[in-house]
Amino acid sequence: YDQLEHELVECSPSLEIPVSTPARFVYPHRPGVTDADEIADRLADSPIAFLDLSVSNGDAWYGFHVSGSAYDDEHGGDCTVTITTTGVTIVRSNRDLPRESFERVVETIADTVDAPLRFQSEP
Repeated sequence: YDQLEHELVECSPSLEIPVSTPARFVYPHRPGVTDADEIADRLADSPIAFLDLSVSNGDAWYGFHVSGSAYDDEHGGDCTVTITTTGVTIVRSNRDLPRESFERVVETIADTVDAPLRFQSEP
């Protein structure tokens, strides 16, 4: 969580671009749930609101991609998530992502794919 950064970089007096450092997680072993549609359904039933999900399954039996926005109503935090065959990426949507929200999103995703997530410090 502490390594997540979000800032606005001024490119000109009239243009600022948001720049974020993502948190990346890998699976220590193959996820138990590997179908993108099932992952999306499980996210829909979770305590976190996942919005604007993009869902696709690859050609391999276990290739999947799910991405969208996550909003934690309990703590008021939101972020962008990408869940794939190789791991999970979480990016702050703004500067205000409480630690509690971040932890709830990570736990929800781990429960959804039925696999623990391990923080990856190097890309």
